[in-house]
Amino acid sequence: MLFSRSLTRSLRSLPLHRLSLAASRTYITLCTTTNPQSPLPVLPNAPASTPPKSIIFLATPQFSTLLPSIHQSLTTVGIPPTTSFLAAIVDAIPTSTHGTTSRYGYTWLLTSHPLEITPSPLPHTLELLDPSSPQTLSFSLANTIFTTGNFSESYYSHTPITPDEITGWSVVLPAALTAKSRTHLPLIPLTQPRKITASAGNILRQLNSEPASAELEVAVHAYLKAHPNAPKPEIFARIATNEEILSDGADLGKKYDIFNPKHGAVRRVLSGGGGWGQKSGLLAIDPQQDSDVERYARDFEEGFLGLKDPSGNSGIVGKGKWVRFYLVGEPEATPVEKEVEKAEEEVLEGEVRLGCVDKEEDAFTGTVPMGVKEEVLEGVWGAGSESGVLVTGMGSGKSRRLDVPGGWVGLGGKKPVKL
Repeated sequence: MLFSRSLTRSLRSLPLHRLSLAASRTYITLCTTTNPQSPLPVLPNAPASTPPKSIIFLATPQFSTLLPSIHQSLTTVGIPPTTSFLAAIVDAIPTSTHGTTSRYGYTWLLTSHPLEITPSPLPHTLELLDPSSPQTLSFSLANTIFTTGNFSESYYSHTPITPDEITGWSVVLPAALTAKSRTHLPLIPLTQPRKITASAGNILRQLNSEPASAELEVAVHAYLKAHPNAPKPEIFARIATNEEILSDGADLGKKYDIFNPKHGAVRRVLSGGGGWGQKSGLLAIDPQQDSDVERYARDFEEGFLGLKDPSGNSGIVGKGKWVRFYLVGEPEATPVEKEVEKAEEEVLEGEVRLGCVDKEEDAFTGTVPMGVKEEVLEGVWGAGSESGVLVTGMGSGKSRRLDVPGGWVGLGGKKPVKL
């Protein structure tokens, strides 16, 4: 009972408890709080004349056990029981610093729109749907097995069955939040664009008729020699249909659009180099979809056993395509370029930002360290996932996964947020 009263006082700290049904107004309120000083979440302001019809609350694992109690306390601050409330635990949430996320905080979406919220066939996943196109963005919820004993934690007020029977959810976003998009990938080019001359499935064998790993191994070695204290580099490949698409150099992060099939696919390099005979100098590229793994493995084995042409054009790295390799990191820029980038990459008001975060062995579960300030970002909502963001519905059954650590995709957004 003591917890319930404390939570109610926290929610009442803002004037939302004065909501009434006297007038009708369409609105979408987004608000993110990082490093909160209070262990209990604070509901953001919303138009006092109209209570929200839908609320989506995302929080980091420190709030795993609070979801049902938060919902119960909403009625004490003027939220009617008819309001749909979806809550879920995620790995991280956005911050005001470009390309970063916080492992401690929460984010609210309140709207007068009655959002369509349904169970998803994908377990432990939150899907965000565009109402005007087949495109869908989805990301995995945080693993809370060591916090609550469940693989993930979510809660929906309108579900007719017990919450533990549903672990994934689909939400159709308001059209205002999907009108436009932008993508950021913090990648530094390591090599020049090279033509794929032999491959099978997701395996690169030759680039420009040379062993696929030869140039990349030299480039990585040179990088490690120049940066002896750098962590183990994470390498990604961008695969496209022609050389010109890959010739934008360090501007990849600003020019790449994950929704545009013509911009090529960015995939992690899983392994490569070494070996002998026909299997020397190979590079394995992440298939990204489990359904492709078995097929690509079969294509590879048949090719190198002589059952089919090993230089075929099947798979994601087919013969005739082009590839360029990148290292995870923010490219160095001149002072003028930095000012331009700052203007282009500011957090925008009314933006949904979804991104990929590095995996952490031990999630932060304590209080905010001394000297770390609470930050409230009004007009921003989103999440970061260790498995990245999957984009589907791009036509012909195509999908892409944004899994570059520090990378993100933003939906909607108008003017820069005032900090």
